[in-house]
Amino acid sequence: MRNVPEVIDIFCGAGGLSYGLKSAGLSVMAGIDLDPACRFPFVRNVKAPFFEQDVAKLPSSELQSLFSKRGVSGIEWHCSEESQGLFGGLFFI
Repeated sequence: MRNVPEVIDIFCGAGGLSYGLKSAGLSVMAGIDLDPACRFPFVRNVKAPFFEQDVAKLPSSELQSLFSKRGVSGIEWHCSEESQGLFGGLFFI
């Protein structure tokens, strides 16, 4: 069985990056954004759960629960222009 990298996209917006990652073979586990207008395009195109909430208030246990049980093997951060200076954009494992 192939270990497909899993992604949680924080500050996901409408999901353009997640869509591209999914098309490239990665497993998008969820998207998180404050903007409720992002829910429809994200869920429709990425077909992953969308969480409308402030990531600064997201408990780490909730974030961990979105990943599969095989464990985190690495984390990579991506910052869009909108999120630079905050604390990141993507979690990869």
